[in-house]
Amino acid sequence: MAHHNAHAAPAFLWSGLVSAAVLIADGRGEDTYLPIISIYLARGNELKPNPLLSVIYVEHLLVLFYQSVGDHCGFGRYDFGKTMVLACYGCVGTRSLLSGRDDDLVTSVPPCGRASVVHRS
Repeated sequence: MAHHNAHAAPAFLWSGLVSAAVLIADGRGEDTYLPIISIYLARGNELKPNPLLSVIYVEHLLVLFYQSVGDHCGFGRYDFGKTMVLACYGCVGTRSLLSGRDDDLVTSVPPCGRASVVHRS
């Protein structure tokens, strides 16, 4: 049985619900190639991975990059924040790296500077 199935099945079956979305998030999992976050659709006695949302695997975590840099610099196992914090001092000479729109909210992170949230009226 897959690791996340072993978490998701009893979570749903013991919930008493007829149908549900089941989110499993268990840190780093057992192996580099196992998912750390999975979403399932459950109904009756069926449990299926959500086809619209992919799982997130350990090797896709940005924190692992910062851990590697910290290791190379000689920092301790949990000191990756010392290198991660340097990212906020960077300056990219392009347009906004991140921007989004959610109905009445507009968010923007400029290349150099602070993030802003603008409420539309």
